[in-house]
Amino acid sequence: MHQLVFSALLATGCAGILLSFAQAKSRAVFARDGLTEPPRRILAVSLLVIVLLLTVAIPFAAGLSGGAPETKKLTLVSLFAVHAMLAFFLIAYFGLTRGQSAADFLKLRSFRPWADL
Repeated sequence: MHQLVFSALLATGCAGILLSFAQAKSRAVFARDGLTEPPRRILAVSLLVIVLLLTVAIPFAAGLSGGAPETKKLTLVSLFAVHAMLAFFLIAYFGLTRGQSAADFLKLRSFRPWADL
């Protein structure tokens, strides 16, 4: 893997994440989610940053920098590790937001369920 290319792509991915956080802050997205207390908001944002780095920025940089995937070393656990990370994040974020039902949090509630289905 080309270290310089990887670093440049990782920096680009991190810049994109930073821009999305700036936009979310300007639109008060975290406040709408019920994260008005600074400690809970900081924890939620930190969790989101970690998840985005591990599931988006690092794989993006590694994939485009010419690194060859090592598929021989994949195990069943490693195949579903990202899914487990995302599920943990959703559960933790839901716990931090408080006040919404699970259906509202996951945007599953609909006024026209048959049409949406």
